[in-house]
Amino acid sequence: TKRISAYCPMGKDYYTADIEIEFVPDAIIMDYCELDNYLNQQSGLSLIIEELIEKIYNHLQGKYKPKAVGVTVKAYSNTHLYVEVTKSSEDAQ
Repeated sequence: TKRISAYCPMGKDYYTADIEIEFVPDAIIMDYCELDNYLNQQSGLSLIIEELIEKIYNHLQGKYKPKAVGVTVKAYSNTHLYVEVTKSSEDAQ
């Protein structure tokens, strides 16, 4: 789990995003320090929640080619209600 802040261009305000990743490795083992740096780089970007989740999901799929992966973003904002979005591969539970 990682917490970052992103800017929502629809709500025109920042939101807090709690990112949860479930990962089943295949041949490539995840570099947790690299992933932490990648997630930190997403902080402050102008992305709706669905764009943020898609970006992280595609990064994990492209870089690590896991057997299964799931990414959930729990978003907290003063401009909209609590939102939780999940994207996962077919093999993810």
